[in-house]
Amino acid sequence: MTRPAWLRWLLPALLGLLVLATFRDYGYSWDESWQNRWYGQAVLRFLASLGADRSAVTTNNFYLYGGTFDAAAELLVGLSPLVPRDTRHLANALAGLAGIAGCWALAGRLGGRAAGAWAALFLAACAPWYGHMFINAKDIPFAAATTWALVLCLRWAGEFPRPRPGTTLALGLVTGLALGVRIGGALILLYLLLLALLLAVRGALQHRGGRMGDLTAHAPRLAASLLAVGGVAWAAMLVCWPAALLRPVAIPLEALRAASQFQWVGPLLWNGREVWSNDLPWSYLPVLFAVQLPEVLVVLFAASLGWGALTCWPWRRGGPHPGAPAAALRPGLALLVLATLFPVGWAVAMGSTLYDNGRHFLFVLPPLACLAGLLWSRLVAAAAGRHAALGLALPLALLGALAPSTARMASLHPYEYAYLNAFAGGMPAGARRFDTEYWITSYREASRAVLDHAAAVAAASGTPLASLRFHVAVVGPQEVLAGELPENFTVVPADQESRADYLVATTRWRSDLWWPDWPEIAAVGRAGVRFAVVKAAPGLVRLVPPAPPRG
Repeated sequence: MTRPAWLRWLLPALLGLLVLATFRDYGYSWDESWQNRWYGQAVLRFLASLGADRSAVTTNNFYLYGGTFDAAAELLVGLSPLVPRDTRHLANALAGLAGIAGCWALAGRLGGRAAGAWAALFLAACAPWYGHMFINAKDIPFAAATTWALVLCLRWAGEFPRPRPGTTLALGLVTGLALGVRIGGALILLYLLLLALLLAVRGALQHRGGRMGDLTAHAPRLAASLLAVGGVAWAAMLVCWPAALLRPVAIPLEALRAASQFQWVGPLLWNGREVWSNDLPWSYLPVLFAVQLPEVLVVLFAASLGWGALTCWPWRRGGPHPGAPAAALRPGLALLVLATLFPVGWAVAMGSTLYDNGRHFLFVLPPLACLAGLLWSRLVAAAAGRHAALGLALPLALLGALAPSTARMASLHPYEYAYLNAFAGGMPAGARRFDTEYWITSYREASRAVLDHAAAVAAASGTPLASLRFHVAVVGPQEVLAGELPENFTVVPADQESRADYLVATTRWRSDLWWPDWPEIAAVGRAGVRFAVVKAAPGLVRLVPPAPPRG
């Protein structure tokens, strides 16, 4: 079975059904209430007021980011019958599915349908991708846009040295969408320039066929296409970036400088010890990739990265993968290897400040999954060429190897991004070495425990719940919890013990140990790992004691 045609329909259908069935299960993440809701609204106000409302420019560090996805999500909120949180999460999930579709198209362009199907499956099976797909309004849309930009880079390369205007325009627009989410989308322009140089070198090596003469003749048109891509991308980037609209050159350049040395300092759990985000070991990102992905994919991704690097350089004469044009495979492999290794290598070399668990490097997963899809489809095709049974056995063996990790990931729902594999020691042992549920999405489940206990308090006192007022202290952004509680619950900062009736705290930074005199009434966790706790004031606990722990 060289081409798993059933995956062509089964995988998209399954993912679509999963999204529709589960997108309401996810709580707000740490950044989400400000970034997706507030900034999206501020961008729309800026545009509607023709720049008179400057809140998107003057608040926090939002001026360093475009608001393309945030503004689009807010527009959908205004049209959707769903509650705002669920609408945003559905929009985010659709961006994640678009990234998987882009991965399918990217690998399929180089290796055919089988490679595309396997690449899409591998990306969907990555816990960091699937877990962030619903809640990460920056890194997932950015990764989806950059993946499709890579697809268009390959189309542009296929038309080299005379790329069509339509391809040039489409590549510029998609690159602009990526830039409008993160300035890191400028990498696409770098990749395109390097790809053009590589193709020119390839033409020089094949000068006997007249390629260099063709290249020289079309150099002005090629240069115009490169400049057009950059110009269209820059214009598209500015549309939903208020600060950049006011200062179209200075602000993007400032964002570019800040991207590698972002001014955020916070403690991270790495290999059992606390490290600081601005002083990380060089192995931080590679190790995280090794412990957050399914074990079989760690091995396959590493092998495919090595295979891709060896295959694309030096460019040897010879036939590429069956079904892929000879002029496309090796430059395409070079593009995938570059898109995987360069961002990580640059961050390591520059000693860049990194966020929790390297979540802003999710965009390297699609090209990595594409390399794996290309390699795996070649192996399956080679096995099927020797014996038809082998062509069926290999895919079934891989699916069987992925099944346990997929089941473990599903058991964490809706905190799939907290997954740690056997290389980390599994869960809960791995949770003592690496961060797990670091984005406080578990506060939605914790809020239900607060409501249940408050309802019991109301019943014990013979007072309607709606007529009572409660104050809930929270470790983290108040907006994350405020969106989950009714109006008679006021959310306050965690330093206001004297005002609070409840405390909701993440177990990160040992925040669950705060206020030791307050009894714990509930905990949220999965797979033996506690993510968040709920505590109640002693007076309330005397009125309604906590239920005994289950089991």
